Amino acid sequence: MEFFELNAMNAMNSINSTNPINSMNPKPFVGIKMMILVVDDDKLVRDFLLTAMRTFGWQAEGAEDGFEALKILKEKQYELVITDGEMPGMTGQELTRTIKETYPQTCVIALSALDLEQEFKAAGADKFLRKPVNLEELRLAIDQSSRAER
Repeated sequence: MEFFELNAMNAMNSINSTNPINSMNPKPFVGIKMMILVVDDDKLVRDFLLTAMRTFGWQAEGAEDGFEALKILKEKQYELVITDGEMPGMTGQELTRTIKETYPQTCVIALSALDLEQEFKAAGADKFLRKPVNLEELRLAIDQSSRAER
């Protein structure tokens, strides 16, 4: 198992009042109930990120690949998409490019263990974070994205 998966599994098993997720400032901006779509083919990682987003007070849904994400985006508006880089069928960079062309108001935060920052920036990503992701850094990136939209 990868380091990130082990950390994700440990975090998922210990979400309670003493968990570091809950010790951070979990509240987004007052009055904002941001809709976030999390796209990752690894179910453990996707579920971990969904739990973290909900713990922070945001509404979050998941998709297992880029094709499912695009179907979901046709049905509902999201302020933010968090996407993995390497996924079967459609890469995170391809998904980012399509989102920015079709839904230019939607922010995209890209996550990858690989050094794909330049590729994601070229595709239009608003922010790139390396895996294993630091949840406080991710929360701050989401906060900055929501401020930029206002």
